[in-house]
Amino acid sequence: MEKDVRDATRLLIADAETAEADRLVNIFRDEGQTTRAHHITSAETLEKAFLERAKWDLLIIANLPKDLSVSLLMETIEHQNADIPVILLVDYKDSEEKLEYLQQGIKAVVPPENKKMLLLVANQEIENLYIRRNYRRMSVALNESERHRRMLLDDEVDAILYIKDNIVCYTNPAFYQLLGQDNADSLIGRGFTEMVIEDEREDVGSFLASVEETGQALAVLQCSLLQDGNDGLPVRVIIKPTSYEGAFSLSLQIKSFDAPIDKETRIAAQNAIGLPELSDKQKLVDKLKTSVQKAASGKGSTTLAHVSIDGLQGIFDNKGKDYSQALEDAVADRIVDVLGVNHSGAKFGGGQFGLLLNEGGESGVQALADELLEKVSAEPLVIEGEQSPITLSMGAIILGDNAIDASTLMVRAKHACGQAEKKGGGQLAFYKARKVGTLKSVDKHIAMMLSQSMKNDGLKLYYQPIVSLKGAEGNYYEVSFSMTDIRGREHDCTHFRTKLDNMSLWGQVDRWALTTASEQLADKRKDGNDTRLIFNIGGCEINNSQFLPWMKAALAKAGIPENAVTLELSESNIARYGSAAGAFFDQVKSMGCHTAISEFGCSVNPLELAESVSVDFIKTDPSFTKDLTGDSRGEALKEIINKVVAAGKQVIVPQVKNTSALAPLWHIGIDYVQGDFLQAPAQSMEFSFDSEF
Repeated sequence: MEKDVRDATRLLIADAETAEADRLVNIFRDEGQTTRAHHITSAETLEKAFLERAKWDLLIIANLPKDLSVSLLMETIEHQNADIPVILLVDYKDSEEKLEYLQQGIKAVVPPENKKMLLLVANQEIENLYIRRNYRRMSVALNESERHRRMLLDDEVDAILYIKDNIVCYTNPAFYQLLGQDNADSLIGRGFTEMVIEDEREDVGSFLASVEETGQALAVLQCSLLQDGNDGLPVRVIIKPTSYEGAFSLSLQIKSFDAPIDKETRIAAQNAIGLPELSDKQKLVDKLKTSVQKAASGKGSTTLAHVSIDGLQGIFDNKGKDYSQALEDAVADRIVDVLGVNHSGAKFGGGQFGLLLNEGGESGVQALADELLEKVSAEPLVIEGEQSPITLSMGAIILGDNAIDASTLMVRAKHACGQAEKKGGGQLAFYKARKVGTLKSVDKHIAMMLSQSMKNDGLKLYYQPIVSLKGAEGNYYEVSFSMTDIRGREHDCTHFRTKLDNMSLWGQVDRWALTTASEQLADKRKDGNDTRLIFNIGGCEINNSQFLPWMKAALAKAGIPENAVTLELSESNIARYGSAAGAFFDQVKSMGCHTAISEFGCSVNPLELAESVSVDFIKTDPSFTKDLTGDSRGEALKEIINKVVAAGKQVIVPQVKNTSALAPLWHIGIDYVQGDFLQAPAQSMEFSFDSEF
C-alpha cells in the first residue's frame, strides 16, 4: 500500500517572506505533488541554487526583496544557459504591462491569489519543460544511434540508401560503387528517380509515392538504374518505411536482378501488396508504429480505429463458442469487403478488431465509418441456419503530429469504442481526453466518497511497523487507513489525504481511527508488549480546541498511557498554520504524548520550520528515500538527516524498499526505518520486532 512516489517538482521561489514562499509550495503539495524548494531572497541565493547543479523545474516570482529585480533574475538564468520556465505573480494593470513582462522572457503572468490558475499554468510549463528535456535526451541518443547505424551500413555488402520525398539523404559505399560513382557526395540531394532510366521514372516515382503515403510495411519493385557504360542495370528494390535523422523516410535495399530475393522477403512483400485480409495484432502494431513516424514528420493522414461487435458476450452465453466464433469470422469478411486494399486491419479476438485507415480528416473518417457500420449491419448474418442481426461500435483516434507510442494509441482507440458502446452501439466515437473538472469539484467528489464509505463501514485500519536501528524502546506502528468505494475498490488514504485533511470531515476520520486503534492497542499491551502508535492527523485539528481534550478522555477510557501515542502533522500543515501548529504541539507534549513531522524536507526552509515547533520525531519525505538508488545516491537525504540529528531529533526514513538501501542509512545515523520490505501495512499488529533483517 505504499504510495507511488513521483519525481519531485523542483521549485525556485523568489519572495521576500519565508511564510509566503511556503504558502506557494503548499499549493503544489496540497495537490499531491512532491516538491523540492529553494527560497530565493538575493542574487547570492539564486547563484547557490545553480551551484547545486539540480535541474530546477520552475521559478515563481512573487514579492521580491528590494535588492532583487525581475530583470536581474532573468539575466542570471540567461547567463546560466538554464532552461527554467518563469511565472510572475503580479496584479498587472493592463495588457501592455503584461506584454512587457512576457518580452523579458516570463512564461506567464498570474494574479497572486489565483491558485487554480497558478497550478494550471505551472503544470503546463513543467510538462512542456519535460518534453523539451526528453527531446534533448532523445536527440543525443538518436544521433548516437544514427552514428552506429551508418558504421554498420558502410560495411554492408548490399547497396542501401535512404530517401525522403524521393530525395537521397544517405547512401552506403556499396550503392555508389554499384552506379560507378567515386563517392556518395555526388548522390546526396539528388532525386532517386533521376538514377532510374527515363522510360521507368514516372512509374517508379508513383510507386514510391504510394508506398510513402500508405506506410506499407514492405514492398518490392523492379526497375533499371543508370550506370556508367550501360544503358540500364536491372535491379530489385526492397522498400521499407523507417526513420532517418528523426524523420520518416524509406530505406531502399537494392540487389542486382540476378540476385535472388530470400523466401521470407518475397512472402512478406506479397502479403504487403496482395489481397486484403485481416492480419494479426502484431502486424497491425508494426504498421501503426510506421504511421506514428509519418504523423510526427507531418505526413500523417491515418486514423486508428477499434471496432467491437455489439452484444457478442450475450450471443456467446446463449449460443456457445462455435456460434460466436463463426459470427466473428463472418463479420471479419464483411469488414474486409468494405476496407478493400486501401486500408488494413487485424482481428484481436473476442469480437474486437483494429483498423488502420488511410484517412486523416474527421469528416472523411466519419464517412468511412458510416459506410463500414452500415454495410456490415445492412443484412442479418446467417450462422448455422439462423439469422443474426449485427451492429458494430467503433472508436477512432486520428494520428496527428503529436501522436505518441503505439500501445497508448491502441488503449485510447479502445476507450473511444467503449464510449460508442455506452451511447447504444452502432456508431462511431472519436477519442476525447478526459477533462478534469475544477479542483474544488474534484475535492468535493473525493469527500463525498469518503463520507459514503464511513456510513457504509467501508474504512479499514492498517498498521505498518517502524523499526529502530539503534535498539530503542517501544514497538512502533504507524496507523493508516483505506476507504472502499461503492464499486468495492479500495483506496489508500495517502492518495487523497492532502486534498481533504484540512476539511472538518477529516476530523471524524481522526476520531474513528483513534478510537478503533486504541481498542486494538489496549488488547496488544495486555500481553506485556510496549506497543506504540503514530497517528497522522489532519490539519483540521490544529485549531479545533475540542480535539485534544476528547483524545485525552478517549485514551484514558481505553487504558492507554499517553506516551504510547505520537501525533504526527505533515510539514505542509505546519507551514500553513504557523504559530498555531506550534501551540498545538506544545499542548500535545503537555499531555505526555509525543510529536512528529511527516513528509519533511520539501518546504523552502525545513530546518527552520522544525525548530519552530516542539517535535520528537521527524519522518523524511518518501521522495528522499527514492533518491537512495538514484544517481544522487541519497546526497540530499544525507544532508538533511545530518542537520536534523545535530538538532537532537529522531529520524524516521519511510518507504525503504529493500535491505540494500539500509547500508547508507546505517552510516548516516538514522533512528528508524519503515517500508514494505519489513512488512506491508496489515490489519493487525503482529510484526516480530526481534527478527533480523
